[in-house]
Amino acid sequence: MKENIPWKKISRYVTGECNQEQSKEIEDWIRKDPARQDLVDDLKQIWDRSDQQLDWDTDKAWKNISVHLDDKSRKSHLRLVESPDQENKKKKNKSLSPRTVSVLFKIAATAAVAAVVMLTLAYYQPNSDSGSQKGLAMQEVETHKGQQSQFKLNDGTRVWLNAESKLKIPGTFTSDAREVFLEGEAFFKVAHDASRPFIVHTNSSLTKVLGTQFNVRAYPDEHKVQVAVKKGKVAFGADETSIDRAPKLIHNQMAVLQGNRQTVISDVKDLDNYIGWTQGKLIFKDTPLTEVLRRVERWYDIDCKLMNPELRNRTITASFQNEPMLEVLKIIALSTDMKYERKRREVIFYKKKQG
Repeated sequence: MKENIPWKKISRYVTGECNQEQSKEIEDWIRKDPARQDLVDDLKQIWDRSDQQLDWDTDKAWKNISVHLDDKSRKSHLRLVESPDQENKKKKNKSLSPRTVSVLFKIAATAAVAAVVMLTLAYYQPNSDSGSQKGLAMQEVETHKGQQSQFKLNDGTRVWLNAESKLKIPGTFTSDAREVFLEGEAFFKVAHDASRPFIVHTNSSLTKVLGTQFNVRAYPDEHKVQVAVKKGKVAFGADETSIDRAPKLIHNQMAVLQGNRQTVISDVKDLDNYIGWTQGKLIFKDTPLTEVLRRVERWYDIDCKLMNPELRNRTITASFQNEPMLEVLKIIALSTDMKYERKRREVIFYKKKQG
């Protein structure tokens, strides 16, 4: 059975509102199970990232988080793909109560952080009945344009999921491997486990590690897979056979697998170009305008159109960190000698008239 977690007391503990007796009660509760310490640490990290106190509308918060939990909603972050047996129990275990959510929203400072809280809860299952996991086929974490998520898997691996991406994860990893399935972009900080390799599947590639830090970029519309390694060693190829033959990637190296299934490995001088997005950075270095606009679309949830096809091969070198969208659009236009018009979510770039 799932543990009855004292969310209200935990929220007061994390935010520093407990007296000495209440703090001792929570600390005694934590000491009884190491997994509880992970949960509290995650919530503290979320709280510490909050820059300011806000006035909370808990009714509105519940409505918002209910949308996140709705399988059919476009804004859903977490979906459970269930077997027929599990489907019968769906109503009973559907979601969190409004009271729990109201407490959690006092921990979360933004809607984006609230999504991180929900994902943390989804993977925190201490002392759960292993039999209840058997009916769960896969869990799917999904972000849309303008969204990112950060969460921890049940083996301790941390994942940063970029905008417009999907990651499918089994309810429980097998005894001989930890396999996930990615569409889009994610950075992995893999918990070391010598007996169980961590494997990232994309539509056309396989990335295999034991414990390391690396980024995988595999958006379907880019027709290539890119892996950049921050720490450790990574095996990367089109399939298990090619991985066995290919040299291992090490820190500050990148590999690109094109549609011809050939892997090109190169050294990387500045990893921020590839993993800076995990820290709110948007970095371009001699990047073709078409790719720049594609990334800006995902980052800000807008649709960009280029009216003059001859401009698509122009390149941009620029770096942004948590910049407002209008500032980024302005710099792109200035850098390419263009103008732009914005109509709600649509941004149209066009060539300046001569003379």
